[in-house]
Amino acid sequence: MSSPKLPDLDQPCGKHFVYRDFVECSETWRSLHIDNVPERLETYAALRKLAILVLDPVSDYFGPITLTYGVATGRLVKEIRHDVSPRVDQHSSYERAATGKTICSRGGAACDFAVAGVDSLTVAQWIVEHTKFDRLYYYRADRPIHVSAADDSKGQCVIVTRDEESRRVLPSVISTEKFLALQK
Repeated sequence: MSSPKLPDLDQPCGKHFVYRDFVECSETWRSLHIDNVPERLETYAALRKLAILVLDPVSDYFGPITLTYGVATGRLVKEIRHDVSPRVDQHSSYERAATGKTICSRGGAACDFAVAGVDSLTVAQWIVEHTKFDRLYYYRADRPIHVSAADDSKGQCVIVTRDEESRRVLPSVISTEKFLALQK
């Protein structure tokens, strides 16, 4: 029995995106051109869900978005040297490590993106109010937003700061209500 065929990278996965948009968008990929093509059908399905549930509505409302980090297969993850926790990083979606185990335990898919001319807090708060997202990581108004979608979407909001002395990343889960009340 043959396995199902993977979609072509130029096949649409939403109204505004093709799979290639998620594969070839990170700074690391652009500098190294690593083979970052997903190998699991589940990853393609998760990227499609992310595009349809979150990114298409954002694009429809705010206009074009710029993906800054999309899917990260094990080959790409090996090249990223900072602030990555692959076991919980939904950028790896359903891809598997060399051991055969799924890289990320959470499932779903994630991306980072920005909207030109619109601060990230405004976009992030709109996402929280109008989409079915899994996790949203907000860094600062001038930084890209990290957002994921999954079958069991949690709607979790995380504020991420950095301790200037130790340079450690400090994520803090806050309620939807507190997130929506944040001011620029």
